[in-house]
Amino acid sequence: MGSLTYKMTYAACEVTIVGIELTACWHLAVEVCRPGREPVVWRDRRSTFPDFQSLRSHGVLWAKRFIDDGAPYQQELMLRPDYPDPDAP
Repeated sequence: MGSLTYKMTYAACEVTIVGIELTACWHLAVEVCRPGREPVVWRDRRSTFPDFQSLRSHGVLWAKRFIDDGAPYQQELMLRPDYPDPDAP
C-alpha cells in the first residue's frame, strides 16, 4: 500500500490530488482550497484506476470542472472528512 500526491494551482485555487494504492488499483481523493473558504474534499468511491497517471488525469479534470462549474458537482462531495460516510453500512 502506498500513496502519491500531485499539487497544482488553477483559477486561484490550490488543488491537491491524492492517490492511494490498495490491492493493485488506485483510489482518488481531491481537495480544492478556494481563497477565504473551507477546503472541499471529494473522494471518488465508484472508480479505481490502474496507475497514478490515470488517476491524476481524472482528478485534474474533476477539479477543473468543479472550479469552473461548481453546482453540478455538489451532489458528489464529502464536504469534510468528519462528515459521515454515506456509503457506510
